[in-house]
Parts: sequence; structure tokens; C-alpha cells
Amino acid sequence: MIKIASPLSKSREVSLLAKAGADEFYCCVAPEQWRNSYGMVESISRRNNPFAHLSSYEELEKVLKLSKKYGVKVHVALNETYHREQMDYLVKQVKILYEMKVDAVILGDIASLLAVRESKIPVRLFMGTGGTIFNSETVKLYHSLGVERMILPRHLNVIEIERIISRSPDPEYEVFIFRGLCPYIDGFCRFQHGINETLGRKPRVDLSCALRYRIKTLEEPGKKMDPERKKRIKKLMSPRQSLTGCGLCALYDLVRIKGITSLKIVGREFSTNEKLDNLKMVKRFLDMPEKNPGIEREEYFRECRRAFLEF
Repeated sequence: MIKIASPLSKSREVSLLAKAGADEFYCCVAPEQWRNSYGMVESISRRNNPFAHLSSYEELEKVLKLSKKYGVKVHVALNETYHREQMDYLVKQVKILYEMKVDAVILGDIASLLAVRESKIPVRLFMGTGGTIFNSETVKLYHSLGVERMILPRHLNVIEIERIISRSPDPEYEVFIFRGLCPYIDGFCRFQHGINETLGRKPRVDLSCALRYRIKTLEEPGKKMDPERKKRIKKLMSPRQSLTGCGLCALYDLVRIKGITSLKIVGREFSTNEKLDNLKMVKRFLDMPEKNPGIEREEYFRECRRAFLEF
């Protein structure tokens, strides 16, 4: 059975989300030492909002105890692209997490992976979307270096996901399913998120990549681009995509791919109620084929679209 990985940023969310169907939590701690040294613009886990993080390792300890009670695994993200001077700090955090008995640590690039591997800390490792896993050869490389789960980039489609897994079936796989459909590639993104928040400004949009850019499509000399294609490109670059991404329709096919371990819901910075609503939505459509075995693909798609538009 495919698991659901829910975001978590407060210990009091554990019971609510576990009872609603979360099988795994992913979270992060932003220690005081990190905040004092680097602030939150240079995030420890690709999230600049302070509310996206657990407040301390003491709170993480509470999360671990409560999660164990419900049988929910806890994965901690240290998935930023760190500078060379930060690598020793990263390894120290991984050692702390291993000693606390977290179920896995999520890393963000090969440099972090090599640093942790050289430390010989026997913690379970996942590679996050920052690792830009576009093909099975990348999977084989990370797996040979000790990565047990690959969190695939959010822009991959079902056919690409199935092809990667079929060619490298050994590790576990996690795919995005709801919220956060960013049009950019995580591992190549160098936009500075959270800068306005750090400076005390309150603009309508705090993400550089979510501004309403004027988009112009380039055409080959002597060739006209199909107007519908132009329209699709502009739609993909819309800021709405990064806030309301939905992959529910893909569940009909994803549940049939052998090798997918977990479905990831985006939103560590969201409110508890938003996290809960998102989880219930994914759980509803994940369970639908089992409750209604005869449902046809198009009917399933219609139900997903209707639910999302009403959400």
C-alpha cells in the first residue's frame, strides 16, 4: 500500500494528522545557532518561513514520541544546498538526528551526501528534489552512495516516473501529489525566497519566482508557434501553479506502478487546518479505487477535477 507523507511543523499536529491518515511525517528543526549565524533567508531546509520549522530539538523529541505511538515514521529535512563552511555543521546535525533515532534524513545534493557518507554516521538517507533525479542513471549513482529513497522532481510525468523506476527498481521512490507545483526545477533554483520577510516588508507576493512576469515565447526564424502551445507555456509559468498544484488525477496511474513507496504533500509552512484538509483530500482519492474497484479512468479524473475546483 502506498503511504502518504504529510508535512509537519508543530508537535501538536501529530495526533490530528496521524488520525487523518498520515503514514509518514517530514519536518525540520531550525536550531538557534543556525538562525543566529545565517538567519532564515539562507534556510537550513529550503523553507524560509520560520513557521515551517519545529522550534527546537526538544519539540522534535515530542514529535518522535507521539509519532511512535501512532506508528508514523519521521523524516527530517536537511535538504538545502550548503556552503563548504556549513558542511561540518550539517554533519553535526545529522549526528544529533541519528542519536535521536529519526527514521531518515532528507538531503538536497551530492555534496551533502558525500559529506554525510564520509562521516560514517549510519543514518537512513533520502535524496530530496534538490538532487535533480531525472533518470535511472542518477538513481543508480545515489543508491550506490547509500541513498535508500529517491524523492523525484515534481515536474516528471507518470510515464517518466514509471520508466525511471522500471530501469532502477531497487530503492524506494517518493512522488509529489498535492500543492506546490512550482514551474521551476528545485535543484537549479537560485531565487532568494523570504528576503522581504527578513527585512520586515509585507508585499503581496514574497517569492521572486511567483511574481507576474511578462512572458514572451521565442520562435524559430520563419516558423510560427502554435497559439495553443504559447497559451500552455504561459499557463505553466503562472504564479498560481506554485501555490495550488494538484496531481490527484495521476493517482489512478501511480497506484499501479510497482515501486512507489510514498506520496508527498507540500506545505510545511501551511496552517494546521490546511495541512489537515490537504491530507484528507489525498487520502480520499488514494482510497477511491479500492472502495470503488470498477471506477473508470475518465470518471476518476472528473471526480478529481470537481473536488479540486471546490477545494
